[in-house]
Amino acid sequence: MIKKYGIGYAPKNNIIANKFVNTKQDKLISTGLVRRGEYGMYDFFRDKLMFPIFNAHGQIVAFSGRSLDGSEPKYINTTDTELFHKRQTLFGFNFARESIHRANRAIVVEGQIDAIQMQCNGFGETVAPLGTALTEDHIAIICKANRNIIFCFDGDNAGQKAAARACGIVLPFLRDNSDVRFAFVTGGKDPDEILRKSGRAEMEKIINNAVPLVDFLWDITNKNYLINTPSGKTMAEKFLKKELEKITDKILRNEYEHEYDSRKFNQWHKWKKNTDTVRIEIPDIDNVVKNTLVFIVNKYPELAERYGDFISRFKLNFDIIQKDINLDFNSAEKYLVSLKLQKYIESLEKQKRDLMVNSLSGKNDVHEEIRRIDEELIRMHEKFDLLV
Repeated sequence: MIKKYGIGYAPKNNIIANKFVNTKQDKLISTGLVRRGEYGMYDFFRDKLMFPIFNAHGQIVAFSGRSLDGSEPKYINTTDTELFHKRQTLFGFNFARESIHRANRAIVVEGQIDAIQMQCNGFGETVAPLGTALTEDHIAIICKANRNIIFCFDGDNAGQKAAARACGIVLPFLRDNSDVRFAFVTGGKDPDEILRKSGRAEMEKIINNAVPLVDFLWDITNKNYLINTPSGKTMAEKFLKKELEKITDKILRNEYEHEYDSRKFNQWHKWKKNTDTVRIEIPDIDNVVKNTLVFIVNKYPELAERYGDFISRFKLNFDIIQKDINLDFNSAEKYLVSLKLQKYIESLEKQKRDLMVNSLSGKNDVHEEIRRIDEELIRMHEKFDLLV
């Protein structure tokens, strides 16, 4: 592995600056390996684990250095030069080109160590951006080789955000022969750790379970917007419309639109009462909440009508005149939505406690019901976090 990828070490003493002391400083600086400081020239890479960066033809054009003492940033790369442009370079692409053709796909991971481990464990079609966010140039390079792409990111918030960004970037490159998917490595791990500890089979399982782009875009829309409110639903529809406009193939874009129209109709607009859903019990509220609700109802009749079913359950006297509260229309609606979510969560937690008591007393088997409530609680907490 060390020999194939040319992995090495840059010592602490300025060996390059010292060795080329008689070379013109501007020429030395233009390589990206040396910089000019207050006390003279010094090496850019010091005490780093070093990775050569190859261009598509296998020529070394730059370097990437990884810190060995845990300091940040973890990776530093050669600055852009005449030979090297970070936004247009994919780590490992020179080794992956043939494998991408054979496998009929490319796998994109977050870092070079992940890419090296993947390539050495049978996923030769793997590449990685160089310590920077994925760019349109990166996608263009991949699509010239193959339009089937699996993005494999960490399952944490940063990985989810990176995947969402990749989704937005790849949309203009979609064609009717594209197959774009998203895979996530969960449990705070990355592909390198999975391969070292669990082996290729586990990584292959993660890759095979990758989510198609049509489902991933739908999932992030539902996670980022409160589609159970009119305003949230409107924002979600605008987001989807804006994203789909990026697809340049009109026929393909129409197919996506038809698919999402069907999902919106079946999941967003058909509000059927399900007898299996958890019943919401509205607990007592304090005077501050009461006064705020009375103010909102009197100040914003549209909101009173929109959330009338929920507000009416508190049995408040709305004829009382409340002093003005510094709450505009949007903030008032956000307040109602967050209160509704909060009361729903409290109701779910109470029902879960009651079910657990029944289970302990041996009255009946409620494990499936508790599991369903737990799933609903996770979903509701995610939505509540978006409001806070």
